[in-house]
Amino acid sequence: MCKRLKKVITLVLLMSSVFTLFGQTALANETSNETINDGIYDKIDLTNDFVYKTIEKTEEKAEKEVLKNNLSEQDLDASIEKLGEKLIVKTEDKVNKLIDKASDEGIIIEKFYVEVELNGKTIFVDPCFAH
Repeated sequence: MCKRLKKVITLVLLMSSVFTLFGQTALANETSNETINDGIYDKIDLTNDFVYKTIEKTEEKAEKEVLKNNLSEQDLDASIEKLGEKLIVKTEDKVNKLIDKASDEGIIIEKFYVEVELNGKTIFVDPCFAH
């Protein structure tokens, strides 16, 4: 009976040490993935903040252009169109870089478009969200 008890105790100690050693490794890997995902979600928030701030700045610039009295209607339209194009290029570039980075980590990010009106001209700008 004593020999059997020694074998059981040895087996229990051996199994608990194996679980202790390898259990931590498995949990550490999951935690690092969660940290990576949290980092991507933070970057999504920062990118969306950038997009909305850029929209605000562009709207302010468009208002200033409208308030200038020395611009003809054609020059004003061309100026507003140029501001819209810069806004689209700037935001598309930032969001596309984020989408590429997230896809490398297995996270799907989709664009959704918001309407921005600049002096009567409507353009669509692309913030994003993750799945």
